[in-house]
Amino acid sequence: APDASYDAAPGIVMTAHADAARVAAEASFQRAASPGMATYGNTRSASESTLTGTLGRAVATSSVNDVDLGGVVKIKSVTSTATAQTDGLNATGAGGTVVQGMTIAEQPAYVDDTGLHIGEQGQPANAVASQIANQALTEAGFTFYVSQPVVEKDKGSATSNAGSFVVVWKPPNNPSENVFVITFGGARVSVTAGEGFGSGLELATDAEDLPGADLGGDVSPSVPVDGGELAVSPLPGTAGPAPAAGPQTRPLRFGLASTFGGFSWLWLVFGLALVALAGAGNRRMLGDLLDRPAADCPLERDQ
Repeated sequence: APDASYDAAPGIVMTAHADAARVAAEASFQRAASPGMATYGNTRSASESTLTGTLGRAVATSSVNDVDLGGVVKIKSVTSTATAQTDGLNATGAGGTVVQGMTIAEQPAYVDDTGLHIGEQGQPANAVASQIANQALTEAGFTFYVSQPVVEKDKGSATSNAGSFVVVWKPPNNPSENVFVITFGGARVSVTAGEGFGSGLELATDAEDLPGADLGGDVSPSVPVDGGELAVSPLPGTAGPAPAAGPQTRPLRFGLASTFGGFSWLWLVFGLALVALAGAGNRRMLGDLLDRPAADCPLERDQ
């Protein structure tokens, strides 16, 4: 079936879809919590790969909402998106992570590709607000890091990594010196394709002289592409279109076996005679060596 889903566990939903032109999956859960430390709202991840004409495209996203870390750091949402596409000759990609609705000790804050900032984007906080937020971070043991998005391209291939928002937390009053590393966001996709090509081999087409030339089974339909045809296998449970009438092909083969006509009966008789002669000669040699009495030596004399 092209679609499947799972929702048996409370608060968890997973869906998947797959057909010849689109493959997609999504998973989400409603809420998670570490009592007294952190709570998380709805969390979702999704990916999709599509093929439209000669363009292949992949998209991946992840998001988490309503984050509360120790009552000090609160975030409305963290969303990461990575995309990449290719036509077989050229590939492109993009990605990034966006943090929205962030506060530290009730003071507005934001994160960009240069790190964490107190205040609203484009409006830096005043000195008092910055001091309050920074003091709260220090006392609570928080450190923040932002990994940069990375896109790698090579002709018809591309990989896009959206980066992520990383929080290192060493809670106060922590005799065990525990350190928590929490990663928010993150998405990665990769696409690759090459130019289509035809076959350069001239295969024999006289399939009628091959025993069992009709191999049976489904025949994959074909779609036209530049320079030839691309075989596309039908989905399980569906029948492909009837093959077009035309000569069948067979693999290249050597003709040595067809020139061998077998052995003549005269060669068989000759071989048996050679075996009999060899056996008689071996028996006479054994008799000479083992059964014949030794002759007296004419030079032998008593002392």
